[in-house]
Amino acid sequence: MAIIVEEKKTIKWGNVLTVVVIAVVVLASAYFLFFSAKPGVEVTVPQKQKLATELSKISIDSSSVLNSDSFKVLKRYSSAPAEASIGKTNPFAR
Repeated sequence: MAIIVEEKKTIKWGNVLTVVVIAVVVLASAYFLFFSAKPGVEVTVPQKQKLATELSKISIDSSSVLNSDSFKVLKRYSSAPAEASIGKTNPFAR
């Protein structure tokens, strides 16, 4: 019978420490990425957008504008456009 004598294996503490550090970093990253509370973002609305929002809330009654005396006094200074030839009757003909 043969007797096999094995040498004791030594633990390399540098490798164990490296694995533990990597595991802690991965777990901490996963916690902060998925489970921690998200900080609120403060949003400031530009002044022009505030003005546009206020203006969009205004409602104008068109009948009161069109029937007002000041609107009826206005004169039209433009004329209707003159009719011109539109083009060929058949655009594919040469």
